[in-house]
Amino acid sequence: MQKKSYLLPHKYQILGWCLFGVIFVLFALETLVWNTWELIPQKYSKHGTMLLYLLAFGSAFLVAFSQEKQEDEFISALRRKSVMITACVMFFTMIAYGLLYAIWSSVHPTAGNFWRYFFIVWRFTGNIIFALMLYAVLFRIKYWRYKWESGKDEE
Repeated sequence: MQKKSYLLPHKYQILGWCLFGVIFVLFALETLVWNTWELIPQKYSKHGTMLLYLLAFGSAFLVAFSQEKQEDEFISALRRKSVMITACVMFFTMIAYGLLYAIWSSVHPTAGNFWRYFFIVWRFTGNIIFALMLYAVLFRIKYWRYKWESGKDEE
């Protein structure tokens, strides 16, 4: 009996990379060529920024959860290992920030601006989208390293 795969077909990975390329080119044009952060007029900026974020996260999702051309047991093991490393990194950062918050607030209870910046970092690392991006990056690095090393062995 064949195992059920919850991954998307490989063509979605190609779509995800194309979408990422378009977003990257838009960002590069906006900052380097047009020398502005205002790709979209100010009154629509909030919606445009949200749309770009959604497209970026959607492309990361498509790349991370699409099958490779040759999906085998080793690649499944790479996926599991990447998920475990991502979970460990997320738990470690949440625990570290929680401990830092507890210690710092007991020592300096009136540290105003520090906590505003601390909260921004806390929200970023506690965000599930950060975990998705971290998983995608870790899996891609491990997969490319595997392909590079196996290519060296064949020569």
